[in-house]
Amino acid sequence: MRYTLIVMGNVPIWFAALISSFLIVADVVAAPAYPLKMSPTRRYLVDQNNKPFLMIGDAPHTLFVNVTTADAALYLRDRASHGINTLWVELLCTTYVEGRGDGSMLNGTVPFTNRLAEDVYDLTSPNEAYFRRVDTIIRMAATNGIQLFLDSLETGDWTSVALTNGVSRCRAYGQYLGQRYRSFPNIIWITGNDFQTWREPADDAVVTAVARGIRDRDPNHLHTVELDYDLSQSMNDPKWWPIISMNGVYSYGPTYAETLKAFYRTNFMPVYLLEAHYEAEDLQGEMGTPNVLRRQEYWSLLAGAKAGYIGGHGWIWPFRDGWKDYLNSPGVVQLQYFKWLFTIRRWYELLPDQKHTIVTSGYGTPQADGNVSDSDYATTAATADGALAICYMPTARTITVNMARMAGPIIARWFDPTSGRYFPVAGTPFANRGTRALTPPANNSDGDSDWVLVLETTPPETQPPTVTLLKPIQGAHLSGVVPVAAIASDNVGVVGVQFQVDGSTLGTEVRVPPYRTVWNTLDVADGVHTVAAIARDIAGNRKAARVSVTVSNALATSATAIAAYSFDESHAPSTFDISKLSNGHLQLRLTGLPGRTYRIEVSFDLQSWETIADATVSSTGVFEFEDADTRFSHRFYRCVGP
Repeated sequence: MRYTLIVMGNVPIWFAALISSFLIVADVVAAPAYPLKMSPTRRYLVDQNNKPFLMIGDAPHTLFVNVTTADAALYLRDRASHGINTLWVELLCTTYVEGRGDGSMLNGTVPFTNRLAEDVYDLTSPNEAYFRRVDTIIRMAATNGIQLFLDSLETGDWTSVALTNGVSRCRAYGQYLGQRYRSFPNIIWITGNDFQTWREPADDAVVTAVARGIRDRDPNHLHTVELDYDLSQSMNDPKWWPIISMNGVYSYGPTYAETLKAFYRTNFMPVYLLEAHYEAEDLQGEMGTPNVLRRQEYWSLLAGAKAGYIGGHGWIWPFRDGWKDYLNSPGVVQLQYFKWLFTIRRWYELLPDQKHTIVTSGYGTPQADGNVSDSDYATTAATADGALAICYMPTARTITVNMARMAGPIIARWFDPTSGRYFPVAGTPFANRGTRALTPPANNSDGDSDWVLVLETTPPETQPPTVTLLKPIQGAHLSGVVPVAAIASDNVGVVGVQFQVDGSTLGTEVRVPPYRTVWNTLDVADGVHTVAAIARDIAGNRKAARVSVTVSNALATSATAIAAYSFDESHAPSTFDISKLSNGHLQLRLTGLPGRTYRIEVSFDLQSWETIADATVSSTGVFEFEDADTRFSHRFYRCVGP
């Protein structure tokens, strides 16, 4: 949609915020110092400054081959804006991951220049043009603070290619990759994708040869592998133990089950959830709903997946037509709430409470398989010092909590995983003695019943944000539709600003600066009203700024037209002007390409729009329309293009 907005009446030109097609949420966490490495405890990851790092991932498997460079840049900026820091991408893509049969990029560039018998690519003949573009996208990811899970061999299609090439060529291919990318900081190596045949010695030999070749030349990066669905972990195959340094869990069932097995291995290494249900994708009869995704995320981390989580979306991983419509999906929005909850706390010191010493009853029944949505098991983890405990409840029920397990007086809050909001438990803070029966609030913001219980002796951050209302000002006299704007800041990070009028919400919470919205004062009675801006930070602290204003909506005897334009596409009209005629009517005039058709719409509240004219630009490049409706002191017009 392309349009111009015309504002009537005593309203300044503020409308640019209204025509944003999407919001970019700034991640407040500083860029990590890649490449990552194992922590000294071998339980989680740290960057080069030894700062703990939680992977928050997406899986754009076909990023190298199914999008243009411009769209890759758009995608990377968007993922960074949602707090995603890790992307799983296949170096080689064919039909198994919805690439082209010859493995080519959109422009026809193929990954290898020579072929062996049976028309199979020779892995020792890399095409410089292909890998040069890969280089470009990896560097683009780095500028967005993102690391790539760089998959050296997609085993859904390429195991047969590797078998034809043999162990020596596969190792040489790995050495080529290791040499080429050893100095790229933002890489973790992964090999395999649905590696169903790893138990076949010949298959395992050629695939491990690729990974060993990478290690021959690149000692700088972590390695991992994906084995087989429906259930596996990277360490199931002992042949990979000398190669890998991260244990990825692959599960289509309740993710806590396999994660706990991985965490309690004697030869453990950092555990992460590598693959489970993807959003908007039906997997074995169960849809990847936001609720299913939340269960996977919270279950896995509280069961010991302290290296992080890799998710995905059914429209985005193959970049199907229309994929941009899903960038701001509920799953990715709620994944950022997950990140905020844990990363301001010592998630890396959480230990699974398998003996149920904290939540002693009401935790449900663990199950090793079955649908994710059928499990009611509540996973709990706590730090050894008793300062922090977190419990994820996939369904609402009353639980019994052993307060004596904590080290001091306890601040207890319910965290809504669908909105990122905290709700104090009635009576908090509690003494660290005895037990308490706790029941979550009613359904969360999504209408589901899953909640997170956070128990801590000291909240991670208590300083509230600062917030100032810029518009309207104290004592202002207002009429019609007016702008409402605020500025906010915080020492950790502002999540958003919620505007209110007389205690009622004014639109949805604004998540990114500039913090602004509009208020149709016709919705309230004339008189004095209170406008508020309430800022919220990552830890749940709030601060409000309020002003009193007077609303008077007596009809104006005349109106001054203010025209404002925002054109960023070639289809938009060149101009869209408005003027008042001597008879009191309004004349709308647009210029553009002859024959181009637009739709002129009018609104009185910026919520509902009514078509008043279909405008076809004449051969002279002009269209004019006279609006004879003079009943209102203000109106809004927009021109909607093809």
